[in-house]
Amino acid sequence: MRRVAVVLLLAGCPLSAGPNTGECEGDSDCGGNVCARDGFCYPKETVRGVKTTWTIKGQTASPTTCGPVTSLMIAFTGDNPGDAPLMYAPVPCEIGQWVMDKLPDSYTLVELGKENGFAQTKTIGAANTVAFDLTN
Repeated sequence: MRRVAVVLLLAGCPLSAGPNTGECEGDSDCGGNVCARDGFCYPKETVRGVKTTWTIKGQTASPTTCGPVTSLMIAFTGDNPGDAPLMYAPVPCEIGQWVMDKLPDSYTLVELGKENGFAQTKTIGAANTVAFDLTN
């Protein structure tokens, strides 16, 4: 019985190694590192802010240009097997931008589109920005 309890206890422990081995809810949980948006601790130099902007058919996003599309979905995906997608919805179309702070460097793609619809995917650029031109 004792072995079963130990196995069950270990089954819930993450086995990953590297900078994201500790789960967190805030920076104070990370002993000098930062708590990234994926809920794991990383050294400060391995996370960044990413600004995603969008236009609608080449025009600034607004209630008029967004038309019937009032909300979008944005997702950030990573290259590592343990990188769970970070998805947010509803995102108001008319705001025209989304700023994500504390995004781990392994997250390299942004997906943006209509909520429950087709989305575009782009790579995060060297300046930590991504620009989309959507159709409504």
